[in-house]
Amino acid sequence: WIAYYSDEDADVYVVPSAGGDRRQLTSGPGADGAASWMPDGSGVVVERLEGGITRSLLVPLDGSPPRPLADMPGASAWGTPSPDGSQLVMQVTRGGQTTIWVRALPDGEPRQLTTEGFEDPQTPFAWSPDGRSILYESRRTGTSDLWVIDVTSGEQRQLTNDVRDDYQGRWSPDGQRVLFVSTRGGQQDLWVVPASGGPATRMTNDLAQENNPTWAPDGTRILFDVNDSRLSLGVASLDGTAPRTLANWDGDLLLGVQVSPDGQRVLFTGGRGGNND
Repeated sequence: WIAYYSDEDADVYVVPSAGGDRRQLTSGPGADGAASWMPDGSGVVVERLEGGITRSLLVPLDGSPPRPLADMPGASAWGTPSPDGSQLVMQVTRGGQTTIWVRALPDGEPRQLTTEGFEDPQTPFAWSPDGRSILYESRRTGTSDLWVIDVTSGEQRQLTNDVRDDYQGRWSPDGQRVLFVSTRGGQQDLWVVPASGGPATRMTNDLAQENNPTWAPDGTRILFDVNDSRLSLGVASLDGTAPRTLANWDGDLLLGVQVSPDGQRVLFTGGRGGNND
């Protein structure tokens, strides 16, 4: 199945990946977006915006009623399941402050992990591959840095520390490194830091703006979009070879870059000629 959002009615649909008739999963109220799948494929995690409040719900594929996943009174709350589907990390925003919570699925009580109010877990990229840690951004020091929190103990540690902003953190497939965007050095480039901490390594070094990085499944390459008067799709290897352009893009949008499991193809959303495909 492929789950997707349609602006025909601001609802979520699924369609067989082999082709066939689509099936409507949600019908409002509010605007619904397909955030992620449950790891076992049993349902779709949907983010619903209604009355200025965002919340997450699970829509099973078997036709049973949707059920709330992240629903906090008076707050926007949305989340992403852990790799094994046993927990949900939640980003909760109330009164202009954002904190991180976690709950056991399906019916565990929410448990607050951070209290400062400056956190952003960057769902759906927060979980480490082993499901033990959560990667998040925080502005508690005055600039945006990357932090890691142990889900069980609640222990937090700062992964990056620079006078410039570090953001868009992405775990490597093996959980040993973290890829991120940084404005350190006065320009927006890609960097990689060991997940255990230590010096960061620069992956790109140019005046163009790199964004939305993603790992190839084997962890040897990274893909990203490049904004340098026009959009393009870039790729860089961890072996130190120079980054190169994978595809020039004559459009005004390039989002959601994903690499196929065998590492041979790339899927992305792009805008050309006034619509997104």
